[in-house]
Amino acid sequence: MKRKYAHLRKELQSKGTRAAKRKLQALAGRERRFMQNWNHDLTKYLASLPYGAFAVEDLKGIRKRRKGKVFNRKRSNWAYYQFRSFLQYKAEEKGKFVYLIDPRFTSQQCKNCLHIAKENRKGKIFHCLKCNYIADADINASKNISRRGAVLFFEQAVVNQPYISNYQALLRLETTPKQKA
Repeated sequence: MKRKYAHLRKELQSKGTRAAKRKLQALAGRERRFMQNWNHDLTKYLASLPYGAFAVEDLKGIRKRRKGKVFNRKRSNWAYYQFRSFLQYKAEEKGKFVYLIDPRFTSQQCKNCLHIAKENRKGKIFHCLKCNYIADADINASKNISRRGAVLFFEQAVVNQPYISNYQALLRLETTPKQKA
């Protein structure tokens, strides 16, 4: 869908007429609503899964790194923060946690022996130089993120204290009757 919108945008921008500019405005709104709906549906599904916590990479500042025109355009097409905020509030509604994981070295670290080396990853293939573990690089990185999230989850778990999010506390305040002074 994003490629379709990009193609339509390119064609309309090349025309430069008033009608094309009006069409571009309408197209921008349609694309924004499509992306928002996609993120809502995906986060709703994820929050409904039977897990107590979610670990996601903290991708703040990812657009600052430059890797080439085509790659930067593809990377900039997804609303990372919107996805994260949707997941955050939907998970908190269900009493679940969302942990932000530092993305450094997740794709260079072996999930088995925890050895970190830049040479471990070559494109889409991960091959650990220390223990000879071979896997898809993205799957290896996701397992590292999951492991780091599990460490945070069990490290911060407090026994006999309920988890009340800001969202749940606000709901509680809105539903309680106001007392007269």
